[in-house]
Parts: sequence; structure tokens; C-alpha cells
Amino acid sequence: MASELELLIEMLPWLVANNGASANELATKFGISESKVLDLMQLLVLVGPDQGGGGLVDIDFEDADSLFVFDPQELDRPVQLSAFEASTLLGGLHYMQQLVESTEAAAIQSLISKISAKLPGSINPIAVVPDAQTQENLELIKNAIANRQVLNITYLSISSDSTSKRLIEPLALSTNDDQIYLSAWCRNTEDIRTFRLDRISEVSDNGESFEERNVGVQDDVLPQFECRMLVTARHYREMDSRYIVTATELASGDFELTVSVHSLHWLAGQVVAAGGAAIALEPNELRELVLAKASTWSH
Repeated sequence: MASELELLIEMLPWLVANNGASANELATKFGISESKVLDLMQLLVLVGPDQGGGGLVDIDFEDADSLFVFDPQELDRPVQLSAFEASTLLGGLHYMQQLVESTEAAAIQSLISKISAKLPGSINPIAVVPDAQTQENLELIKNAIANRQVLNITYLSISSDSTSKRLIEPLALSTNDDQIYLSAWCRNTEDIRTFRLDRISEVSDNGESFEERNVGVQDDVLPQFECRMLVTARHYREMDSRYIVTATELASGDFELTVSVHSLHWLAGQVVAAGGAAIALEPNELRELVLAKASTWSH
């Protein structure tokens, strides 16, 4: 399912080229319902380079029979980035390069090259400087994975402030959002464990190699939490669709969602930040985390 941003990017140029089209035509073109079309039109008129002085997209859609775009705010054509916008985007792309190599590495480098070429003098004023300790740990872990070397690590628990010494057989690195995770066989627990790289404070070579274990590491090795939430229609439109497993529209217009996330702490923060537009339903641990974060934010 395309995100609302993707739909809006595709819909506006089509509307400009087909001024006067009906909501039904637009719905058929993009494979969505008429009610969804009208919801997107409501959202589109709040989009533009300036929130005042005529800086928003102007669309007339008093009824579903004819949709007229009067001022697309030049969003119906490729966006021209300012030097500041291009530099900021380059900063984000360079940051992504610091993460584990992925199938997107070539695409990221291609974007950096194309955007850099458009900057005056091809100089990017934003430099991303990686944390030296994290990079050193990452290189040690990569080398240990390649050579099947046992590692000693000191790890700060995600669920508490305690640290623990672990003896691990590192298996694979993966990323989720902007976090790097290490999947490893933990000799302390005799099981597969997933460690977040920024919580590994110390890494050292144990001097011992290990044999390959028959414990295949899957793409979904990161811990997954399935949760239920109640959100407003507007908040639902703003959510990242990749976390949503199921969505049920209620008679009130709100949505009951099942979402799958890697961190209950992160999701609790999102619920609190929504300011009442999202309510945690299950599990109880999520509800408790939301209450704990809300009480902290209120002081």
C-alpha cells in the first residue's frame, strides 16, 4: 500500500493535467475509495512552502463531481532544492552511510553524488562525524563476524540501567531506522540474542574462534512486539504505514490498529508525543510505559 505522501506526490500533477476530474475518476486512477480521495484533498490544501500569505495549494472541491486545482504551488513539478535544503539532505545521507552496509548503499552514494554536483562549488558545508568509539566497536565486530572470533562485550540493558559482561559469537549486523543491531550466540544464556550497538560500551577479542552453529539468523531476528492502539483519523494518516499490521475504521471515525515494532519504549514515546491522538490498548506493559513517560513529561 502506497503511503499518503507517495499518493499526494503522484496525485497533484495528475489533477493539474486533468483539471475538473471527479473524485470517482481519481479514485479509479489510484485504486482508492472516493472518501479517501476527499480525505487526501483536505490534507493537500494544508500543504505548501508557506503557511500564510497564499503559500498553500489551492483546490476547489465543493462536491465530488469536479476537482479544480487553482494553485499547485509548483509542487506539480520536480522540486528545486535550495543550497541549505540540499546541504541538509546531504547531511542525512552521509549519516545513513555510517550505518551497516546494505543493498541501499549504491543508491545512497548515487544520491549524494547527484545532489553534491548541484551545490555551488560542489562543497557540502555539513559534515557528519561518526562517534569514534562506536566506529571502532563496529569494525571489531565486523572483523569478528568475518573471521568467526569470539568477543567479550559490556552491554547496557535496554530495560534497565544495569550493565552485564557477555561472551558472544557474533553472527550478523542489521539496521532498523537509525539503529544498528548485532545478532549473536550468547554463551551466557546459551541462546541467540540481539544487542543494540550504541549500548555496547566495550568490545574485545577473546582470542578464541568458534564453529558455525545451526542457528540460522533470519531477517526478522530483531525482537518484535505486536501492540493494539486507538488513534484518530488524522493521526492515522500521519503514521508510518510500515509499522501497521491491521487497521479497522470505527463508527466514530477513529482507527483501531495492530502495529508491530521493535521497541515498546519507542512506541510509548510516540503515544505520549501524540498528545491524546493515540491511546495504547495492549499489551499492559506498553500502557504502563506510556503512563510512566507521561508522568515524567508533565513535570
